[in-house]
Amino acid sequence: MPHIKTSDNININYQIVGSGEPLVLLHGLGSCVEDWSSQSVYFRANFKVIMIDLRGHGQSDKPRPHQKDYSMERMAKDVKEVLEHLQIDRAHFVGLSMGGCVAFQTALDFHNTVKTLAIVNAPVFAGGKKTLFNLQLNLRLFIVRNLGVKTLAPMVAKRTFPHQHQVDLRERALDRIGNNPRWAYYGSIWSIGKMRVANRLKELTVPTLVMIGMEDKTVDYNLKETLIKKLSNNPTVKKIKHGGHAVPLDSPEEFNTTINDWLMSQ
Repeated sequence: MPHIKTSDNININYQIVGSGEPLVLLHGLGSCVEDWSSQSVYFRANFKVIMIDLRGHGQSDKPRPHQKDYSMERMAKDVKEVLEHLQIDRAHFVGLSMGGCVAFQTALDFHNTVKTLAIVNAPVFAGGKKTLFNLQLNLRLFIVRNLGVKTLAPMVAKRTFPHQHQVDLRERALDRIGNNPRWAYYGSIWSIGKMRVANRLKELTVPTLVMIGMEDKTVDYNLKETLIKKLSNNPTVKKIKHGGHAVPLDSPEEFNTTINDWLMSQ
């Protein structure tokens, strides 16, 4: 797969399929571009689909946190540099979970780059001390630091895909997450806990879709409600009744048509 070398000397992997208006897909924690397989097939007919492995993930470099920056700001800059390399000025953005946070950061730091935002189950208010998600975040840090990613992976996979009919998805998630280096996964969790996106939401002016998986067991529903209230750009809200945290994977048809219909209405 093609890659670029960033301004801080990190190789960032990306994949492009299709033609049309640019559509950037940003994956969640522990994932990679391969988890967008259903979306790449669906959207390639009408969009130039750009899938990026965030630093520490997939086939991108995985530097140790004490050597390189794992902040949301740096990840957003990586995305910007990929688009500059591809000579793309503006694009539609879809971000799942951590990828949604990176998409927000990109829109805030490089506002002329983002045409629309579709945000899926993003833990934007993860820094709140009393939130259930923040407790989960600290637990993940503790487990990764002391026991390793392979110990954490079954817990995350089961929480993300809890149903019997999702066994294949669960096994795939188990393999994907478990193969992340300890330091890269730790640095990525740290980036979520330290992000400051929430403080700047009122700056956003681009059309925004907030998609909520109603069976999401990872990010508190109240965090998503808070996000919607804090956005001042009149976001569109879509609730996926049987969608979990990884809606693009567990409900791909509904996810794809919802995103497509919304984009076509802009």
